[in-house]
Amino acid sequence: MGVLRKSIVKKKDNILPQPSSTSRAFVKGLSLNIVTNLLLYIGHLIIARCLLRDDYATFIVVGSLVSLAALFADLGITGLFVRKFAEAEALVAQGKKDTRGELLGTILVVRIFLAIATSSVVILIAPLLGYSLETQHLILIMLVTLFISSRLIVVRSAGEAFLRAANKYHVVAFLAAIDALVFASVLYYYSGKSLNLESVVWIYSFCHLPGFLLLFGIIYRDVKSIDFRLHFRFSLIKSMIRESIPLILSTAFLTIHNQADTLLLDKLSSPKEVSAYGAGLRILSAIIFLPFVFSAVIGPSVTQATVNKTFDKIRTTLDRSLRLLLTGALFVAILLSVSSELVMNILFGAGKYSDAAPLVMVFGWSFIPICFAAFITDIAVAEGKYWITVLFTSIIMIVAIGCDLLLIPHYGGLGSAIAKCISVCIGSIALLTTSNTLQVVDRKKIGVLFLKLGAAAICLLSFIQILNYISVEPILIVISVILAFLIFVIFILKIISFQEIQDTFSDFFNKKRNTGVSV
Repeated sequence: MGVLRKSIVKKKDNILPQPSSTSRAFVKGLSLNIVTNLLLYIGHLIIARCLLRDDYATFIVVGSLVSLAALFADLGITGLFVRKFAEAEALVAQGKKDTRGELLGTILVVRIFLAIATSSVVILIAPLLGYSLETQHLILIMLVTLFISSRLIVVRSAGEAFLRAANKYHVVAFLAAIDALVFASVLYYYSGKSLNLESVVWIYSFCHLPGFLLLFGIIYRDVKSIDFRLHFRFSLIKSMIRESIPLILSTAFLTIHNQADTLLLDKLSSPKEVSAYGAGLRILSAIIFLPFVFSAVIGPSVTQATVNKTFDKIRTTLDRSLRLLLTGALFVAILLSVSSELVMNILFGAGKYSDAAPLVMVFGWSFIPICFAAFITDIAVAEGKYWITVLFTSIIMIVAIGCDLLLIPHYGGLGSAIAKCISVCIGSIALLTTSNTLQVVDRKKIGVLFLKLGAAAICLLSFIQILNYISVEPILIVISVILAFLIFVIFILKIISFQEIQDTFSDFFNKKRNTGVSV
């Protein structure tokens, strides 16, 4: 058996995934994420439409508190787990000792312990925070997500990290799509009947069960086929904790940054402002997955390049991915600038959340630095440069809280949205100044990219003002802006080319044709 296993290992290709392979993985992951987020969006729109605004505000507060707990339980070390598994994959490909069994077993024990400990703390402190018995009951129900959720990943992230490191991110995305389908379908079924706040929380919490059970089955099958056994090693926990100290700090800072807005709005403003902020943020949450898809696909390859010292092979792919990502982010910002009110009326009903339209515009422009920061910090983790994430998250936490305290009393939800935008912009500037420490990143190219994006933004915003001045119909403004965007980005400034976009997707479809699978 040992000789057979060595012969199989020797047949493995030690070279990093080729661009075509990365493109196929990206397209699969992106397609599944689009489906997932569309289904989640439909579900959340049903919730926002069916619940009263005060009930919707309570749902947002409960979700924020449990999300806060999930981030502390996660400790920010999911990226470290992916990196560890990717390193183990690279070592196995070199014929060295297979440590994946002890990694998976140890990580599962750590995750389960953290989920139980964090749930216990939340149950104890909820009454002390002044929440009513009804709200405490809803929090208790939603705590199950720490164990089974594909969105608030704690226990489930152990298995997902194992699959992602093996270049099976599309499997992880597929299971999340199943959960989203259950979520949207059940909500739609009950939306015409008796959908109240408690039933929404039950559906939100337990829609993850099908994907969780399927993930367990896939992991069990893979473990049996690879022929290694799960086991726990305490010394591995100690070494990972020492290595993950910067990630733990960055998670604490990021947790405070993400959840402080809603909690401060709840204390310094009104339920109406909380619900408006939640509705506006729902637009951003529909697309926030984009930078994660890019980094999730490329991250394991960056780690393997770090192990094999073959950085040149990944730099071209990374540069093209960043240009695609930020170009898409600019398109979102421009589009929301001309259609935020129209989008809110279509999605949430005419007039119900019209006060959230200005927030949507601010969130749209925040999306550009968010994409850049999410991508670069994930690449930094993949390279093992963890302190870069600490720098970024500490800056955005301090700036966001300071701006929240200044702006929320005067501007409510809009002030909180502006605070988030300011914080991520300042944090991204700090990231850009430190990106020269990353082996796979070219800071000069990034600087040129931002200059081009800035020029495109100025030209397009001027174009929008001209259209508004001559009183063009809103739908014609949207169409004109889309066409102008393509002209500026692709033909004039040449930020990204049609050929690069075509290459990214054609690799995937060519693979389909070559294997005889119809598209």
